[in-house]
Amino acid sequence: MEHVTVSAARRTEVGKGAARELRRQGLIPGVVYGGEGDAIELKLDPKQVVAILRSEKRTNTIVELDVDGTTAKTMVKDFQIDPLRRTLKHVDFYRLTPGKKVTVKVPMSYDNTLVVAKAGHQLRTFEREINIRCLPEEIPTAVSLDVSQIPLAKNFLIKDLQLPAGLEAVYKNNFALAFIKPVVIETKAVVAAAPVKGKKK
Repeated sequence: MEHVTVSAARRTEVGKGAARELRRQGLIPGVVYGGEGDAIELKLDPKQVVAILRSEKRTNTIVELDVDGTTAKTMVKDFQIDPLRRTLKHVDFYRLTPGKKVTVKVPMSYDNTLVVAKAGHQLRTFEREINIRCLPEEIPTAVSLDVSQIPLAKNFLIKDLQLPAGLEAVYKNNFALAFIKPVVIETKAVVAAAPVKGKKK
């Protein structure tokens, strides 16, 4: 389970002017909400959050948020990037409730694609990530699908995806994850030539 600590302080001044002043100081505004506590306005070093967003699990990382010495398990719920400077502007943290499942987006990993390619088949994948529901500590880095084991010439649907215990795919309408177009082997019929009757001498 990937787990990091982020330190923050309470922020008393809010508004665009206060946010600009924070950024001049090398900090960014943020907020934590959800769970059993009240919403708290924050100020923090953006480098801590950037490190999370660049990690393997990104926003699915469990964050031990320390606000003036009081800690809570959270996850990054949302963040804003400056469209011109491409720097982090704001971050939202969501408190986790012990024993309560969360719904998150997890990347799809299509495994053994080389096996399909070597057989001459064409693989098409349709989804880069899917929604799953599970306990925060059970969120996987990715959901794997062994494409060498799926049927040919038939859509492999989300309902057919086998997930580890504790994980549940969340969707309203069934949809395809992958399709393998089988190789077509052309066969030519061999026609035997009829014997030519020769003239009798």
